[in-house]
Amino acid sequence: MTSRAAAKAALLLPLHLLSAALGPRFSCTSAAPLRWARSAAALLAVASLLTAICAMPDAGANVEADADADADALRLEIEALRLKVARLESLLEANAKTLDSKVSILEEDNKLNEAMEREIQLLMNEPDSTKNSQSKSYSAGNIKSMEDEVQQLQHEVSKINRNSYATASVARDTEKRVESLSLEVKKIEDMTAEQWIQIRQLEQAFVLTKMMTSKVFERSKPSDTVYKWPGKEIIVKYVRSIKLDGIYLRGASYARSCFSHTYKRSRSFVQAISRCYHETSRFRKAICRQYISDINKPDVFFLGGPSFYQ
Repeated sequence: MTSRAAAKAALLLPLHLLSAALGPRFSCTSAAPLRWARSAAALLAVASLLTAICAMPDAGANVEADADADADALRLEIEALRLKVARLESLLEANAKTLDSKVSILEEDNKLNEAMEREIQLLMNEPDSTKNSQSKSYSAGNIKSMEDEVQQLQHEVSKINRNSYATASVARDTEKRVESLSLEVKKIEDMTAEQWIQIRQLEQAFVLTKMMTSKVFERSKPSDTVYKWPGKEIIVKYVRSIKLDGIYLRGASYARSCFSHTYKRSRSFVQAISRCYHETSRFRKAICRQYISDINKPDVFFLGGPSFYQ
């Protein structure tokens, strides 16, 4: 706006100058000063017109630059709005997809609930139908005999369950004892290894002592003038002939063989008890399969409960 006002002022300036030059205040009696004043006013008007003409392109350029800047700002704002709209559209699509997936999941859940309700209704209707069919197909005597057989089977199965439980408890106790024995055997083996190391150290000390004794004996050989007490040569010869290298080794190997034999016997005993337990459990399951059709289902009538079938 300032550039436009400056351009207008530059255009109107020559007109003001011309009007001022041609005004009545420049009217003189003589013609020379009047001519001189008119020529000066014309020169000023031409100069002002030239300056206005030269200033007009700059003002137009400034106006165009301002218009381009405004257009660029508008373009940037439009692009930002387009990006925001694209983001909102993508968010809307994602939310629509999630809503569709949730709706499908809810529909599936509703279908499953309806199917489960139908199954529950069928299961609730089954006892009435079985009671009606049993009342029609079986008589009172047959039902009584079947109840007696079921009670006998329950009594036998409870006995088998008690026996199997006792056998299982004995097997667990035996396993605990075997574990304690194995721990003791391991401790004894560790002690034997430590004693073996000590025996080695004692053997080395004995060998060193023997060597030192032999050296001392060689140094202290009696001369012809030294008195020889009776039996000294026999004792020294006997000490030299003693060999203790194998005595400790034989003792340690014997102790280790005794512990290993005890461990093997206890392990075989546990294996025999476990075999008896497995045979008893197989016998119980065979009896249950022979007399009970739904052996794999938990039965609340048995005294042992469903835990004995696991």
